[in-house]
Amino acid sequence: MRPLLACVLVCACAPAEKTRRGPGDSETATDDTDDTETSDSDTETIDTDTDVATENRCPEVIPDPPGTYTETEFDTEEDFDFDGGGYLLTQSGGSIIARNRQGDTEIVPVPGMWDPSGMRVASNGDIVVAEPDLGVLRVVYRESGGNDMLASGMVATNGVAADSRGFVAFTDFSDNGRVGLVDVVFHDEYEIAASLPWPNGLSFTQDGERLFITVGFEIWVSERLSNTEFTAPVPFAQFPENGGFTTIALDVCDRIYTVDYIFGKVWRAEPDGTGWTQIVDIFPAGAFSAIRFGGGEGGWERDVLYVTNRNHLFAVPIGVNGIAPVAPVY
Repeated sequence: MRPLLACVLVCACAPAEKTRRGPGDSETATDDTDDTETSDSDTETIDTDTDVATENRCPEVIPDPPGTYTETEFDTEEDFDFDGGGYLLTQSGGSIIARNRQGDTEIVPVPGMWDPSGMRVASNGDIVVAEPDLGVLRVVYRESGGNDMLASGMVATNGVAADSRGFVAFTDFSDNGRVGLVDVVFHDEYEIAASLPWPNGLSFTQDGERLFITVGFEIWVSERLSNTEFTAPVPFAQFPENGGFTTIALDVCDRIYTVDYIFGKVWRAEPDGTGWTQIVDIFPAGAFSAIRFGGGEGGWERDVLYVTNRNHLFAVPIGVNGIAPVAPVY
């Protein structure tokens, strides 16, 4: 079994070389993130491989999902993600738990971390977690096992989203909450919104040019102006029912998916935020806190939407791939 972290050390050392990279890009970065213009080297790398390009393209004929789901043998906490080695990552107390389809399991203690909510693998392979009780955003280094603080001073850090350019966006879940952006490599922090009512889950589009945010019973959107500048978020779409919707995911056709927090109804909307269609109703009711398309490695299919109720992980076949994973394959 290949380990989740190259070595699990009781140290908090940062990586020796700071590198910003997306899929297929391993060049050493320079700290140019303050540029207001997006340079050619900073934009998303387009993989010209035919198979990869096809996987990341909306099909001409979009199939209807079969309307079924299965309960997997895997358990999660509030959030989860897939890394580039075929591992399902989740959290428990002060540890990150990694499991693959073969049953290999690693429990990695993270000094200082406590009960994260949001979790994402960044485009350099490091793991970013939001810790609401501590009001911080933390990065756990894949190569060393150490960790550092990326942002602090929040009421309840909650949602996390990663793009392919080396940045993560996060939410501070409060009545006067904020949405921020952090450079995972250089640890510079930027503001996207200073005052939103209860911002929660969020997701970048595949090209990284828009950021969707769940705000109350609505989805808001922020347009990207440069790597580190965004427009002020504005309402984009209403959720299908007056339930609790705290998480979103996107497919390669830019359609939006969510799940009712209490009743487990999985919904899909068209790219313009209209035409909500219920796909499945997962039973029994529970705390459905996160959804995520498979990462494409180790049997976690990209055209399957995985849903957790903070306990069991369910698989919902969609038939269309989720947006391209940003986690590097190893």
